[in-house]
Amino acid sequence: MGVQSVANAVEIVLAMFLMAGTGILLYRIGWLDDKNLPLISRLVVMVGLPATIVNTMFTQYTRDELIANAPGILAVLLCVIAMAALGLGLAKLMKLERRRIGSFVAMFSFANSVFIGLPVSKALFGDVAAPLALTYYFSNTSMFWAIGHTLMRRFGDGEAELPKKRSLWSAIPLPLATLVACGLLLLVRFKPPKFFMSACGYVGSIVTPLSLIYTGAIIMRMIRNGHVRWQKGYLAVCLGRFVICPALLLLASAPFGLPDLMQRVLFMQATMPVMSQTVIVAGTTGSDNEYAAGGMALTTALSLLFIPLYMYLMETLF
Repeated sequence: MGVQSVANAVEIVLAMFLMAGTGILLYRIGWLDDKNLPLISRLVVMVGLPATIVNTMFTQYTRDELIANAPGILAVLLCVIAMAALGLGLAKLMKLERRRIGSFVAMFSFANSVFIGLPVSKALFGDVAAPLALTYYFSNTSMFWAIGHTLMRRFGDGEAELPKKRSLWSAIPLPLATLVACGLLLLVRFKPPKFFMSACGYVGSIVTPLSLIYTGAIIMRMIRNGHVRWQKGYLAVCLGRFVICPALLLLASAPFGLPDLMQRVLFMQATMPVMSQTVIVAGTTGSDNEYAAGGMALTTALSLLFIPLYMYLMETLF
């Protein structure tokens, strides 16, 4: 296993902790507080995420790649749907607090497939892995907004940071609508103008830093309130992210006879920690964002152990 590949993976995770640490500091000194955190969540969910989805889909995918990778997309869809169903069952079995059910299912089921998964896959398999890694992203992200967001909203306490108007427009999350629209436009070979794509690239770049700054602020609030402790469900989240999801991915992909490289890349994507946007979305839906922040920080820290371990397994056993 290349030492440089492992070092690159570790640096990615450490960079995420540094950005979260920035949020901790800003909340500690009072630059961020509970009054302006909702603005960050609105910017990420309603502006940054749609922009980064557009930029990712049209710069990393072509119509032919989308069609060629359809078996992989279906395999990941089956995997994450099964994870969500299992996560919901576990949440009810453990009798989690209502506000934590949606956050638990999202943490248990959906991986950080772009901001950690994509660089790790490229470090391990080279640039050829990028479109294959985005195969996981397409299914993972669409199901996060179709299932994860829906459950967080359903089990939220009604104190969401974004309005809950019951209309057709508000019923479909904007990031999900954007993802579906991009997929359809790719199929008809539509190409957005360069200036539009440049704008999407710039605007979309706010997602990772703002999501992690927001998470850091929530963690600092937990520290102030004495809420930093091991919570019920965290062990299941860790097992889901690092053991159950990779196993289910192998099971779900078996009927499709995926090419060896695609199988490896999708397996690595399935081992990634909790999506960084989970904490933001928990806040916008009235779910327990402190619970989500703790789970995200925990799995991201554990990825420093599991990413090198799975990278080693990729190069020795597969």
